[in-house]
Amino acid sequence: MLTHTMLGLALLAQPLFAATTVTVELEDFSSVNTFAPFTVVSDSTASGGQHIVWPTSGNSQTNPDSSTSGSIAIGFLLTETATVSLQARVDLPEATDDSFYYKLDSGSWNTQNDQTTSGWSSMTLSSFSSVAAGGHTLVIKAREDGAKLDSITITVSAGTISRTLPDSYEDGKLLAFPGAEGLGRFASGGRGGSVYRVTNLNDAGSGSFRDAISSSNRIIVFAVAGVIKIESRLVFKSQLTVLGQTAPGGGITIYGDGSSFSGASNCIIRYIRIRMGRGGESGKDTISIADGNTIIFDHVSLSWGRDANFDLNPSSGKTIHSITLQDSIVAQGLQTHSTGGIILTEGTSVIRTLWTDNNSRNPKARGKLQFVNNVIFNWVVSAYILGDTTGRSDGIMQGNYFIAGPESGGGTLKSPTSAYHIYATGNYYDSDKDGNLDGRLLGEGDFGSATWESSPSFTAPSVPVLSAQAALTYVLANSGCSKWRDEVDDYLMDEVKSYGTDGETISNENELGLTNNVGIVPAGTAITDSDSDGMPDSWETANGLNPNSADALQDANNNGWSNIEEYANSLL
Repeated sequence: MLTHTMLGLALLAQPLFAATTVTVELEDFSSVNTFAPFTVVSDSTASGGQHIVWPTSGNSQTNPDSSTSGSIAIGFLLTETATVSLQARVDLPEATDDSFYYKLDSGSWNTQNDQTTSGWSSMTLSSFSSVAAGGHTLVIKAREDGAKLDSITITVSAGTISRTLPDSYEDGKLLAFPGAEGLGRFASGGRGGSVYRVTNLNDAGSGSFRDAISSSNRIIVFAVAGVIKIESRLVFKSQLTVLGQTAPGGGITIYGDGSSFSGASNCIIRYIRIRMGRGGESGKDTISIADGNTIIFDHVSLSWGRDANFDLNPSSGKTIHSITLQDSIVAQGLQTHSTGGIILTEGTSVIRTLWTDNNSRNPKARGKLQFVNNVIFNWVVSAYILGDTTGRSDGIMQGNYFIAGPESGGGTLKSPTSAYHIYATGNYYDSDKDGNLDGRLLGEGDFGSATWESSPSFTAPSVPVLSAQAALTYVLANSGCSKWRDEVDDYLMDEVKSYGTDGETISNENELGLTNNVGIVPAGTAITDSDSDGMPDSWETANGLNPNSADALQDANNNGWSNIEEYANSLL
């Protein structure tokens, strides 16, 4: 398997794969959580000694998008653009059990129907022309019960094909970036669009960050560093990748108001700070989403919201799903309404993130929330709110550390009801505010009337789970926009490390006493980039690219990530 390093570009000089055809035994997918209600049947006449079948239930599935059950995703990698041809080994004995669905990537569903067989037969399916080099996913989905499926053979007209995907893929799908986790990990961002270089710190106009996010399908990089002082809220479009780690010096701080991702989808936001502040719009959040899906926030520092810092609260008739907040900081919501935020979604993962100096809602959890290895410090009224509603909610809580600060008065696990279903393991609570880390394990009794589950009550992706103590160490060292920690985040980390003796909520960011309220963010030295494609000449030369040709959007090592993404990933 290819590993993700930029040395991987050198593999381009060697043949990566050696086949024009691959055959996939469908029973190999029986451990995938979307496989059921397919079942595996032993069969000496099947090519692998087994076949799969959708059990007889008297029903047919007329809408393949109605659920993910009864589906198989086959990931593969092409070295060249090619026509992809499919053959299926099937046994379709009758008109009432002779069909199934299939599609390539996010294309339309094809239906195999009205063609019966006498025993096992190799059936030619549709071909897909001009399929680009890179990673792809073929999805097979049940349609009628009784249809027997054995194997799928995929043949390409040019180059080679392999089911051995590089580590940029998981379950046949391309990850947003190395280390992307949780329910938002497959966000595609602006991949396939254009590169936009932020060249100034202005609030608006050509070359500004506001202009960069005003259109979809962009990968945004930074030729400057410092503080972008904004006078009104930022509104993010869909299909955007923000690569804050490409900024020189101390990176990017956005200060003066908040931001909205409402209506946005497929966004990747990395290594920026958004600090709203008292001058921001009253009643608004540092980040708000009222309608959106498939967004991953990675190493972001969020603070000083006038309502909340990270608020995922759907507007009427809308849903929010497939969101990840990882390795981040949610801090110092401004009094008198100082909150971390509401998370009311059909699926959000919050991983290795610090929640500190928020009066309440750290977070307020409704819907489905995977909450792993977070640190919650110096809440006042409430830390984690267990639904506080009669509507069903589901939580997964693993390896988190709750540390009371000077203002914490209880409410560690607040407002439980039986409608909140919780699977919780390895969570700790240090309540004594004595400067020593000596918390105790939280048990079933600490969750009050919440319904205690012995296993997760909703499907969430597996993530590495640290002990609560190890998670605390990790968060202190790595959370937030940590490629270069600014004075605000340093201030917050020092509070947490007091283990209860220091820390306070604030009503105005000037209470921190920092220069320009956000501290000094050094400009650093801009890269030399002859072709203005966002990648420095030295890096392009070292990795076999042409520094005089704008090739940022190409994928030199065919692993799915464009060259500009590879460059950004190499900075970390």
